[in-house]
Formats: sequence, structure tokens, C-alpha cells
Amino acid sequence: MHPQLHTGTDGAGHDLRVGGLFVRTLLRLLVDVPDDGGHHAAGGHPSLRIAAHWPASWLGQPVEVHDVPTRIGKVSWAIRWHGDRPAAAVGCRAARSRRRRRRR
Repeated sequence: MHPQLHTGTDGAGHDLRVGGLFVRTLLRLLVDVPDDGGHHAAGGHPSLRIAAHWPASWLGQPVEVHDVPTRIGKVSWAIRWHGDRPAAAVGCRAARSRRRRRRR
């Protein structure tokens, strides 16, 4: 609650868990690596889902997304239009292994 205006809520303020879930949901709308139990696309690479939701206002407009963090690495993609046909370009910088060395 605002101390002078006495408006707002008496809640706990920002909830970090809710904020984190919101950001994760937004990132998954841009790029998602489905948890498919280890099933991979042709060539042994994990499958990707880009642009899970495509607003009608984006049709015909070029869109670029850069360095979205995923469990397989940072994914970037772009959609360009050739008339009424979309063309996609997708790239991924593989995640580095996070193995920890054991201390002796």
C-alpha cells in the first residue's frame, strides 16, 4: 500500500516465483524444446518448437528472435516472407557441459 495515497494492495508485493513463471512461459512461446522423453528429430537432434503462438497481426511481417536460452543452448530464429509464404531460419549455439570437477 502506498504510504501517502493509501492505494494499492496490502499483498506481499512482487512474487519472484510468479515473475519467473511468467518469463519462462513467454520464452517458451518463442522457443520450446519439448520434453519428449528423449525422442529426437531426424539426425539425432532434439526437436524444437518455435513461435507457439503466431498473432494474426504478425502475418506478413518479418520477425527475429535472438539467443533465447533453452536446455540445449541459445536458440535464434527469423521468419521472412516471400509474398504470402513464410520462410524460417533457425540457429542454435549448443550449451556448454556443466560437469563439475570433483575435488580430491
